[in-house]
Amino acid sequence: MDEGQDTNPRQWEVIRALIDEFFAGESAAQRPRTLFAVGDQKQSIFSFQGADPQVFVELGLQVYFSALSVKLEMRRVPLHTSFRTLPNILAAVDKVFERDELREGTLGETVEHKTARAEAGGTVTLWPPIKAETDVTDTENWPQAVSQVQIQTAQRRVAERIARNIKSWLVEGRALGLRGRPVRPEDILILVQVRSVLFHEIIRALNQFGIPTPGADRLPVTTHIAALDLMALGDVLNNSTDDLQLAALLRSPLFDVSEEDLLALIQEEGQADVTCEFCREHYAFTDASLEEIRHGVRRHAPLPS
Repeated sequence: MDEGQDTNPRQWEVIRALIDEFFAGESAAQRPRTLFAVGDQKQSIFSFQGADPQVFVELGLQVYFSALSVKLEMRRVPLHTSFRTLPNILAAVDKVFERDELREGTLGETVEHKTARAEAGGTVTLWPPIKAETDVTDTENWPQAVSQVQIQTAQRRVAERIARNIKSWLVEGRALGLRGRPVRPEDILILVQVRSVLFHEIIRALNQFGIPTPGADRLPVTTHIAALDLMALGDVLNNSTDDLQLAALLRSPLFDVSEEDLLALIQEEGQADVTCEFCREHYAFTDASLEEIRHGVRRHAPLPS
């Protein structure tokens, strides 16, 4: 079993249920069991996918002492080497965490970074913060002009500064490190902690300055075609008379039935019933595949709570 630092508390509950038997009763000694967890609680402070650094640390300690109680080997291997970050960037991070109050946020872990990259480059630039201005509202008189304070919010000013800075790189042909060529829009990655107002203001500012951007890549999972195909599969397994979902499933890459074959079948049957008769007479492997998946669902169904 392999887990990482982005696991949230609800996922850890599932993991605990799977590994509890490793350290209990006769099952603890029947055969070797392996749990491999790799992660860094410093990354969990961003709460990506609901990650909780405290839960990550506590579970590590729980597993450690549970293993000791049944005399199983438990090793903690520190991983300090980064293979993707330049030395100057890591040095800046270490400098920040020299402050005691910030290091406490890493739950007592000593912050130490090494890098496998020897090339030069990498800079950290700190901009002075832009504070939101307070707009004085005159409740006695109707406003005669649009308030610039409301238009030029702090988020918008930060976004426009980012876009203006990038635009200057592109216009001046700023060199891209050791690659020996001018920087291009696709070389630039903007990271935000959360997709708040600032995120959308950055997209707006990039468009305003004529900088190519893919924009927001947020996509509801249930609207993706692959997810729709899997939901159709679930509907068919749950209800074998759902002809519409079965037709959609057969047209998906899961079964790759052509539209012509499907239309010919419906016309031949004289009705919209494409269930078992189609599977048996025209594509026997489809029926067998569905039955195999149905059997697997029964065998690996989640345990009741």
